[in-house]
Amino acid sequence: MSFAYAHSPESEVSLSSANHTGPSEGLSHLLTGLFEELVNSALLVATTASIANWMMKHKDQATRRNLICYLPPAPALFRQSLLKLCVCPATHDVTSALREYYDRLEFLLSLTTHFTGPGKEDDNILIEVVAGSWQELALAGRDALTTLGNNLAAESAKTSHTRYQKVLSLLSDITLGHHPCVTSDGVVNVPFWADRRALRRQQTSLEAYIVVGNMIEKVTVLNASEHGIGVLGLKRVAVGDAIDLLMRPGFSIKGRVTWINEERAGIMLESALPTESSLYTLVH
Repeated sequence: MSFAYAHSPESEVSLSSANHTGPSEGLSHLLTGLFEELVNSALLVATTASIANWMMKHKDQATRRNLICYLPPAPALFRQSLLKLCVCPATHDVTSALREYYDRLEFLLSLTTHFTGPGKEDDNILIEVVAGSWQELALAGRDALTTLGNNLAAESAKTSHTRYQKVLSLLSDITLGHHPCVTSDGVVNVPFWADRRALRRQQTSLEAYIVVGNMIEKVTVLNASEHGIGVLGLKRVAVGDAIDLLMRPGFSIKGRVTWINEERAGIMLESALPTESSLYTLVH
């Protein structure tokens, strides 16, 4: 499947445009939240797209399972605020750009999960198709970021300006077929994560319990990184479920299920683990 997509290779747009009159205070808070959600999502898109581009460059479909390690979660704040955005004339351009991006993301999550599933090695879906689709999503993400950035008040965006510019740069590299988040020898390095801890997944056989509502399931923690955990043994949860991962008495981590493949699942943590977190001691 291919998408017709118009993209204008304009220069990166500054978040602090002198001619921009910021939105009202309430709307500004909403846009700031949407901006943070989008930046985090786009960073994971850049990482996943880098893996796809690397696989395409090296003609390596055997490592396809790596594609699901950094899949972005479905947007929470955007879906909740969509009606409010649609009825506000000042945000029509933002709404359109975000819907374009997140609709493409929804399709890519489905395509990539199918592509990486068990027994799919001989499937007709080629890595060139998958990589090309992630490149198109990177284009949509870059446009959504610049559009949303232009609608932000300068003061509310200052703290995220560096990450914003870096993610835009990554997305631009992706569209050229590069793999900025993967080294030439296939090591994944995610900006703003790898600065504090290398993200090569640490293999472990740690047992833990996952709490979803009133239900508890015993799982094996297969790997862990600063922002995510892979587990084995999940049977009664769905993608998007909020969970508490009980690592030991008195120590739990909140997160959300981002993908499920049979009894294996990926959990995105709500916030980055601090460098001194005892979780690293547990999984090393």
